[in-house]
Amino acid sequence: MRSRRKLLLIVVCLSLPLVLVGCMYSSGVRRGWLSSDGLASMKAKYAYWNGVRQRAISLKEDTTLEFAYTAAATQGSLTIMVQDPAGNPLFSVTVDENSKEASDKVQVRAETAGRYKVRVQGESTAGSFSVSWKKK
Repeated sequence: MRSRRKLLLIVVCLSLPLVLVGCMYSSGVRRGWLSSDGLASMKAKYAYWNGVRQRAISLKEDTTLEFAYTAAATQGSLTIMVQDPAGNPLFSVTVDENSKEASDKVQVRAETAGRYKVRVQGESTAGSFSVSWKKK
């Protein structure tokens, strides 16, 4: 009986990180990368990044998501977006070496219940970003 409990505990402990990682996705090439993620935020500074960071957020129908961002790009481009469960962008902003930086707070409404995504994509970029969200 004790060995079954130990086995169950081991399986649960090993499975938990896999479940938690399923809510966040990251890929690409990074140099000089410093990042910090919270339950409802992502931020990073980097010398070079070409890739994607993504977080899933479960929203109920008619929920409003208050979304704040700050982004800076000294080279390449950085796109920040909120996508509906089908992958359609509900909000998107791109910062590049010409526009340099952007900052704003917007509200996005979930018309249907589901898993929405906060997606940040860097294309051969140098700079930083900070995004945070709150369900209302």
